[in-house]
Amino acid sequence: MFYEVKNCTDNPNKGKGIFASKFIPKGTVIWKGNLAESNKKSGDYNCLCWEKDEFLEKLSSWLMCDQMSYITHAFVHPKTKSIIYILDDNKYTNHSDCPNVFTSEDLEVIALCDIEEGIEITENYNSLNDEWYRDLEQKYGMSIDYYT
Repeated sequence: MFYEVKNCTDNPNKGKGIFASKFIPKGTVIWKGNLAESNKKSGDYNCLCWEKDEFLEKLSSWLMCDQMSYITHAFVHPKTKSIIYILDDNKYTNHSDCPNVFTSEDLEVIALCDIEEGIEITENYNSLNDEWYRDLEQKYGMSIDYYT
């Protein structure tokens, strides 16, 4: 494992984040999405996937606390435009305008630079979500100041 979850001490409003647990060289894949098949009830997967209309239908039927969790920890796949919901600790990756990782079309999170032990691992959310998803976040009262 390349990272660990910690509380963000630099900004208490950020909550949790993921921090390098050891030196990570540039180009290292630190996480790989393994999508669950919709008919599986268990297995070795770390994210779920829905098409936009299916996600919106499910979202409207969930409790508000579940809606917030799913909107907060999901993103739009850069190629397929499916909704990806992260199940493991990678969901605590915070936004930065100067990120040190990015998510590829193959759902690999890759280091953009060398990352020293103890440094927070961040991604630019602008590269992950379409305009309709940003509107959805606003509709459900999410703070989206990271898009400005």
